[in-house]
Amino acid sequence: MRQMMHQSDFAQEEPSRLRVLLQRVVGIALSTVAAQALTGLVFVVAARNLSPGEFGVTAVLISIGAISAVFLDGGLNLSHVKEISAGARSVGKSQDLNRAKRPMVLAAACVEGFVLFLLQFPWPLILVFVLQLWFLWESQSANALLRAKELFRRSAVGQIAGRLAGLVSTLIFGSLLFRAEYLLVALAIGYLTEAILDRVLLPRDCKKTKVEPTSLRALASTHRASLSYGMTSLSASTQQLDTPMVAAGAGAVEAGVYAAAGRLIGPLNFAGAALAMVALPWLSREQSDEDRRHLEERRVVRLAVFLALLPLAAGAVGYLALPYILGAEYAGSGATFSVLACGAAVSTLNQAPATALQARGRQRVVAFSVAIGLSVGVLGTLAFAYLGGAVLAAFALLVSQTLILFALALQLRASRARER
Repeated sequence: MRQMMHQSDFAQEEPSRLRVLLQRVVGIALSTVAAQALTGLVFVVAARNLSPGEFGVTAVLISIGAISAVFLDGGLNLSHVKEISAGARSVGKSQDLNRAKRPMVLAAACVEGFVLFLLQFPWPLILVFVLQLWFLWESQSANALLRAKELFRRSAVGQIAGRLAGLVSTLIFGSLLFRAEYLLVALAIGYLTEAILDRVLLPRDCKKTKVEPTSLRALASTHRASLSYGMTSLSASTQQLDTPMVAAGAGAVEAGVYAAAGRLIGPLNFAGAALAMVALPWLSREQSDEDRRHLEERRVVRLAVFLALLPLAAGAVGYLALPYILGAEYAGSGATFSVLACGAAVSTLNQAPATALQARGRQRVVAFSVAIGLSVGVLGTLAFAYLGGAVLAAFALLVSQTLILFALALQLRASRARER
């Protein structure tokens, strides 16, 4: 009888709680798509001012920087979101962990710059690459603290302002004799703007929190615990590895076509990114009541299915529209974009089981599943690019994300069965 009353209470709460969850996801989604759309415009302006070969080389550097930022983060930002939401870590402690890590990030960025120098990249590109990588890490770290406190509107303001600064910089450079390094400069300006603004928007009580300085041993210990979160972050960053693989398999021109389509996929990943941002702290609070946790997980799954329809619709439109937007030199971008959009839809579905497993403390399971899927995707991109260029290479993303989806779904089902 008590269980029936308990379930009745859930049924009465469901419409209002589902409405709150939907409002948060939609709010984050709209702000994310606005930020990604501004980034997409940056790349459209750059692509129209550079040849596919020039754009391809620059896109490879940008991809290296983006994936490097994910590796350098090592899951620490997702760890901040999870631990702060659960009340296990203060914002002040998270800020101190970031401060302790900053010298290591700068050192790693300089090492990457030296490797690029050995590979005979132009030194202006290398200098801007190092700054862009550092500022990207700073912006991601600062924005994660706002999300951890569920200050999603402030997080959105920081992201959009940063992307807008990058677009304005690109347009200014576009009025001059556009050069490849100007694209990296524009992105660096955008990331720096976001990092500064996110810190300004953090509540005062969070800034005043005093904590003991973090030792290297404590930082290493925290990092070991957060590495599994880092593997999950790689799922959304798979495309950052794709462009270098296409360049290796099919050359710089095909990489430029792939990158032009791939960079415009960013706004289509907004749904999955928004769902992950909201769902992880949302589910992390439901630890004591298994029935309530199942209910919240089902809500997240329903939202994921609905949001996955959006990339599919955009892919159908982009197939016809993209070649006209980018120009005749990028004729293959439409088909590439459509296939990548299907991959983005599956990636959106992945966020539901991934966040549910993370909230249950099954981060390593998520990390392993993502690692297997990523490995297949990277090798598949290289092989497919060699066989059929940019369009065929796009299918590797779809295959890898589908493998990840099946693996996560099976693991979530097994986890629920064990807890009954």
